[in-house]
Amino acid sequence: MQEEAARADKPFVGYDGARARFLSHFPNGFDDPGYWTHERTYKLAAKAKLDQSLPLAAAADGSGNGSAALAVYQGTNLLSHHEKIDLKPLLGGPSGDAFVRAAARFMLGDGERALARIRRYRKDQREAPAPIKACPWCLAPFTPDSFACEPNDKAPRNMVIRCVNASCDFTRDRALPVLTVDEAIYRRLPAFLIATVDKFAGLPWLGHAGAFFGHVDRHDQYGFFGAADGRSEGTPLWNQHCLLPPDLVIQDELHLISGPLGTVAALYEVALDKLATRTWMGEPVRPKVVASTATVRRAKDQVRALFDRETAIFPPPGPDRRNSFFAQTVAPDVKPARLYVGLASPGRGPKLIFLRVLTTLLSAARAAAAAGDDADAYETGLCYFNALRELGICSPTGKRLLSPRQRQADRSTTAILGTTRCCTIRSTRCWTVWRSPTSDSRPATPCAMSST
Repeated sequence: MQEEAARADKPFVGYDGARARFLSHFPNGFDDPGYWTHERTYKLAAKAKLDQSLPLAAAADGSGNGSAALAVYQGTNLLSHHEKIDLKPLLGGPSGDAFVRAAARFMLGDGERALARIRRYRKDQREAPAPIKACPWCLAPFTPDSFACEPNDKAPRNMVIRCVNASCDFTRDRALPVLTVDEAIYRRLPAFLIATVDKFAGLPWLGHAGAFFGHVDRHDQYGFFGAADGRSEGTPLWNQHCLLPPDLVIQDELHLISGPLGTVAALYEVALDKLATRTWMGEPVRPKVVASTATVRRAKDQVRALFDRETAIFPPPGPDRRNSFFAQTVAPDVKPARLYVGLASPGRGPKLIFLRVLTTLLSAARAAAAAGDDADAYETGLCYFNALRELGICSPTGKRLLSPRQRQADRSTTAILGTTRCCTIRSTRCWTVWRSPTSDSRPATPCAMSST
């Protein structure tokens, strides 16, 4: 490809030629003082002029900003002469103000979206702006007045959460130490961070993410600054100190990080492990990884492939198999044990088996409760299905046929199999709860449905 490009375009020099030309101007590469002078200073000066003439907060909610932005770009050397000509009809035209407002709100980022969530919650009170429902300090439920944007709604930069309980320590001027806006998280650098694995994808594109790994050298009252921020912002850290990178990684649901997702996640884990490794007394210290998984099958191979580490199960197996720290085996006469029953139904369809099992168990629970035995007062059957397709098949079947069959079973003594608490058909995808109808009620219907 390089040879074809060279034949088509004589000035083409390829990667090696471009690198040689760059080093001829800046011998020390990107660390060369000349690079900062020629390639960075004029850009920072242009940004400072733009911030002074058109602040980001004002650009997000105002008019006449298209002409102001055009004047700034024409007065700097950020763009070539031809690019300035192409930019004039965009910023100077009728859609210039809308374009600048959209760009400014995009730069404001999560703060603007947080404001939209707060306004929506104040209107319908359905979905809270943050995934937290009550004050973690006093357990008082949050209300629409608990959420607000700072410094104000016109230029939101952060969302704060305050307790409505007047006697709580985190009310009025003292907000809870919880951050939910990305920009505030990048600036404040909390000691405990919760995120999903899809956040890995943004690391190569967000310069501010480098601050999580200790790459900061300045600070102010609102947080820290690193290489992605302007060199004039913040005060240098005392005695040229720096922040330490994360030293503990907690991975939940490790068994899900497998297959194609595990392959992609492992690529990011290599970079994260390198960035979070610090040096202590001349030796590299890698962060500790604590993971929880639903199964220990091939856990060592998975941990080795994902984190390049050996596996140590915690807590380790004890000397008594009846006491594993998490669970203790007791006699059935002390605490009744669960009863697992498997049914073989050759030649019968799954809908028929589902209906007969659920009818029998619900009727047995009702008969046991009527006889004064210890039975489920809700007369509820909790059923698990392998897929939404199976749930869709059984749901209308139970709605249509469960009540007539159960009334018939209630009149039959042969349907009473003994005391039982609930029907549990185990699987992993979805569930539904069926309530036993009374003799004079409407047909039974599912009272809850969800997927996991």
